[in-house]
Amino acid sequence: MKRIGVWFILVLLVVQIVPISFVSAAQYNFQYDSSGNLIQSSDKYYEYNDFNELERVRANDQNGAIIVEYSYDHEGNRIKKVEYNIDLQFNNRTTYYIDKSFIQIRITNGTVINETYYYDENILIARKDNDGKKFFYHPDHLGSTNLVTNQSGNIVEETFYLPYGEVLEGEGDRFQFTGKEKDSETELNYYGARYYDSELKHFTQADSVLAEVYDPQQLNKYGYARDNPYKYVDPSGNYLSPLDILDYASLVYSTYALFKDPSLENAGFFGLDLLSAAVPVIGGAGFVAKGGKFATKIDDVSDAGKITGYGDEAAGAFRNVFGNDNRLILKSDYPRDYAQRLEETSSYLSQNIPDYKFTEHSLNSILGRIDQGRIDSIQSVENALTSGHKYYDPQYNNIVYAKDNVLVHVDPNVNEVITVTEGNVKGGYVKLD
Repeated sequence: MKRIGVWFILVLLVVQIVPISFVSAAQYNFQYDSSGNLIQSSDKYYEYNDFNELERVRANDQNGAIIVEYSYDHEGNRIKKVEYNIDLQFNNRTTYYIDKSFIQIRITNGTVINETYYYDENILIARKDNDGKKFFYHPDHLGSTNLVTNQSGNIVEETFYLPYGEVLEGEGDRFQFTGKEKDSETELNYYGARYYDSELKHFTQADSVLAEVYDPQQLNKYGYARDNPYKYVDPSGNYLSPLDILDYASLVYSTYALFKDPSLENAGFFGLDLLSAAVPVIGGAGFVAKGGKFATKIDDVSDAGKITGYGDEAAGAFRNVFGNDNRLILKSDYPRDYAQRLEETSSYLSQNIPDYKFTEHSLNSILGRIDQGRIDSIQSVENALTSGHKYYDPQYNNIVYAKDNVLVHVDPNVNEVITVTEGNVKGGYVKLD
């Protein structure tokens, strides 16, 4: 009877939290290639390069006129966009992404436009136009551009969005939903790893993260932010943030604990975690309430995946927070040999320079530069961090360690290596030693 009462409470919680709605349906016919990339929509044809990056979009079908072409750097960042026949007078517009702070636009009629953007960490806060006028951004909790004001404080742009990012009202800035660029020529949002269609509420390419088979939201490789766009954002087109994963890790353990011991305390933790996973303003609340209580229960979290479907991803989040396991949790699906190299590199660095954490991106940048002969070895990175000169990079507010043309970029707030590059120290760096 006790167990039945607990489950009845859980059913009531779920009914209260999960909204049920009915919408009208429309039929769309799409075609995909063998890699899972969208190639044919109702009115456009998409072409990809050898790195699975969208490089060309045509009108209607594969024989249609070219609408736009994209170019990327060696790290997959978009650096150039060419739009064709923008005014029906055969003028083309080329956009150069010098870096995230500066964009130059050139039109074949001779027009040149420079746009400078200002960020507070990763949040867009201001723009300076070609005439030197400054405009200020006022984003919502997701980072979407809602208001833009001029130097006098007057509103010059106001944009409202539907839940999945469609513009409901307003002209819209270059950077719109969750702060990502909206390409007017395709109506797609550029998220870095993939492009997102806010009208259809899905990405144009499959997620590279290996899915957890018991988690229905992960089985949808094209879905956006676990179909919870008011709570989650997708910063890179690939993965949720660590705090989001903690919400689910905490929910995993609460579900498992309640299943094993249907006590009032465990029911309370489950309810708090369920709220945390559904409501943005209290994200992580259940995890914080537990404190370190479950620090020794990581194996139970992993076992709980057999019931709840979150598995090693949730256990990995607990390991990373409590610090009792430095195992690398890869966010992307790699060939087995390369994944092993990443793990070996991570293991070597964590043992030899334990004061620094290495992101998956930084490990990829190290191996990529070694394979290309641009840096000598992993030891080159170690030497730069342990005996190189120390500089401050004011543009990105990072610390750079430099030795023998190897530059290691570190976020000083968390001692995390962001990326590794090569070359001479930039003139704008400030030497600290």
